[in-house]
Parts: sequence; structure tokens; C-alpha cells
Amino acid sequence: MAKESNPSSNVPLTKQAAGAVTGAVAGSLIAGPVGAIVGGLAGAVMGNRVEQGKPAVPKGAVAAAKSAARQVSRVPVGKAVRSLTAKAGVLKKTTKKTTAKKTSAKKTTAKKTAARKPAAKKSLSRPAAKSRSATKSARR
Repeated sequence: MAKESNPSSNVPLTKQAAGAVTGAVAGSLIAGPVGAIVGGLAGAVMGNRVEQGKPAVPKGAVAAAKSAARQVSRVPVGKAVRSLTAKAGVLKKTTKKTTAKKTSAKKTTAKKTAARKPAAKKSLSRPAAKSRSATKSARR
């Protein structure tokens, strides 16, 4: 008979292993196989720090991230975006006007040329086209 497994048995899992698996899964979703390796390593390091009683992310890294966020927030992004959208709106308006002018100009010139041209006349007779051999002998 087959052995029955006990579903209530707990498997010991360290915080380092849990961090490595979580980091590998998150890294693989973000950056593929390379991200899985980097994320697994970062998760293992964070799990090890938590197991030792330290915070997962060092205080220096948190401070550096906060200062970088402050510097980015100082850039007047809204003003730059508004100016770019205004310029894009001007470009859209000018392209619409020029295409409208071109199509109306084509219509008027077509009407004028049709009015100027007389009806096509039939040619009386055309001389027969010379054969290649005749033109080659004429060149010699």
C-alpha cells in the first residue's frame, strides 16, 4: 500500500529561503531569467537580515531613495508637459490646414485644366514603328 502523507505536517522554512523564492518570482516577472537570479539573491540577503533582527532594507538605502525622490519631485514636470502638449496641438492644427489647402487646390487646378484642354483629336496616321534589325542596320 502507498504511504499516506500527513497534510498537517509543517515544513520548516527559513526567512532567507522565503525571501529568495519571493525575490526570484518577482525578479522573473520583471526582468526574466536574469531578474530571477538577481531577485533571488536580493531576497536571500533581505531574508538573512530579517532573520538576524535587522530591518530588511538598510537605513542608508532608505535615506538615499528618499533624497532621490525629493530631487525628482523638484523638477517642474507639469510645466514641461503642458508646453509639449501645446506645441503638439499647434502641429496638429497646421498639418490639418495644409492638407485641406492642398486638396482644395488640386480640385480647382483639375477643373481649370479640364476647361482649358480641347477635346482630344484622333491622329490621322502614324508611321509604322521600325523593327530592331532595321535600326541596327541604320546605325552601322
